[in-house]
Amino acid sequence: PMSGIAVDGGATSASCSAALDPAVTFRWYKDNVLLDPSSGDDWFTITPSSDAEHSHTLLSISSASQDTHGSYECEAVWAADGDFLGGNVKSNPATLEVYRITGHPEDKFVLLGNDLTLSCQLNDNANITWFHNDIEVGSGVQTTQGGIITSSLALTEVTWDDAGYYYCEGEYEQGTIQSTPAKVFVRGVWTPPDPVTVVLNTPASFSCVSRGEGVVTWSYDGQVLPSLTSDYSDSNWLTIATFRIDSVDTRTPPDVTCQIAYTSPDMTVSAPPVAITVLSVTTDPVDTIGVETNGATLSCTASGNPTIGWEKVGGGTVPSDVTVTSDADSVTSTLAFSDLKPSDGGQYQCVADYGGLGEHASSPATLTVYVLTAEPVGDAVLLGTGASFTCESNGVPTAVNWYKDDVLVTDTQLISTVGSTSKLEVTSSAFTDKGWYKCEYVFDQGTTTSEKAYLSIRGFQMEPLDSVGVEENSVTFTCTVHGESEATITWTKSGVTTTDGVTTTYSDPVTTS
Repeated sequence: PMSGIAVDGGATSASCSAALDPAVTFRWYKDNVLLDPSSGDDWFTITPSSDAEHSHTLLSISSASQDTHGSYECEAVWAADGDFLGGNVKSNPATLEVYRITGHPEDKFVLLGNDLTLSCQLNDNANITWFHNDIEVGSGVQTTQGGIITSSLALTEVTWDDAGYYYCEGEYEQGTIQSTPAKVFVRGVWTPPDPVTVVLNTPASFSCVSRGEGVVTWSYDGQVLPSLTSDYSDSNWLTIATFRIDSVDTRTPPDVTCQIAYTSPDMTVSAPPVAITVLSVTTDPVDTIGVETNGATLSCTASGNPTIGWEKVGGGTVPSDVTVTSDADSVTSTLAFSDLKPSDGGQYQCVADYGGLGEHASSPATLTVYVLTAEPVGDAVLLGTGASFTCESNGVPTAVNWYKDDVLVTDTQLISTVGSTSKLEVTSSAFTDKGWYKCEYVFDQGTTTSEKAYLSIRGFQMEPLDSVGVEENSVTFTCTVHGESEATITWTKSGVTTTDGVTTTYSDPVTTS
């Protein structure tokens, strides 16, 4: 037999022959161990044959491997026959060298974006090609040491598409050998959480999908928190984890990050931080003071693009005069009161409606309406006696003015103001004091004026005068009384009431008798 070369998994054979006469039988040895066809080994077959002059034997190896590599000999055996004593002889050894994969690529786990190197080793020079999912991807880098050829395939910045099966293939003149496939598992965040927009004080939910089975945790507000749910599917090699914040209670919440911890081997990867956008009323209405019959406004600003409405706490009518302004990031709503009434006082809040995301209400603001709680009351006094008018308010004015017949009263001695109460007093009335009086309260937020009150002065405007008469002629005495209604005038003579000769007429505001 001749020495030969086979590739791993390939078929090969060896043969030897001897003269046909005398009769001969053959035996085969591998590394000096008899190959027995009756042993049940199926990696070889021995086939005898002959022609006119020779007997032959063929050793066939169906699938060469590391185990079939070695030294082979055939032995011819002649049996004794008459004068022929018989005997046996072995051939020279023939070596079968098997080209094979001595180091197969191994399964690898790698994080998305990292680098990875696969390698395979052969025991002789060959044209080496790498395949990924049966598609040729290159020859790799080859090095030789101690007769072993190493081919390395480098994967840089691994992507999801790099996952799958890899094998190397060595091509020889005698055939081609292929390594055992190695699987590359790419781990990492398959689908990171999406940014979330929520309304203040409402929940926020997140989802993180990772390749490979791992434990998903979440970083939020300085804490590492478990997933709400986490499910792994062997069919697509995905872990889907969810996380929920029951109530986002700050307008500037920290970012949320999902992290995946893998085992066998240990690896950890984090998704990029996810921002939470919080929609809310960003500027609350402030407490406001208005003055009766004057105007007042309340305003609030909300982020985003909500519809803003106004409510009166505890119920009540809200004016419809609302002005809305907006920019790219916010909406401002202004509620206007044009003619304040005491009933307008109370607490108001604006409500930002973000549709399906929910609503957010501002803190209440108090609208205080300054009104006159007491106004001057009309009076009628006797000439020479005193008279007074009083005004009061639920707020302390910066100034109080009094008017008589719409003319400002400049005599400050008549006026006294303490806190929210102001009085105008006439100590000894004269007919010139009669007229219409009103007060005016001046506040920083506006001015309010009372209703007018009339002061009537009653008394004799003309008294009867001493007179001299002539017998049998007439004498007339006249008196007039001032007042806004007809007076009853009684005449007396020497202390005795008399009605003789009395006539009385009334012409507003004077009664004449």
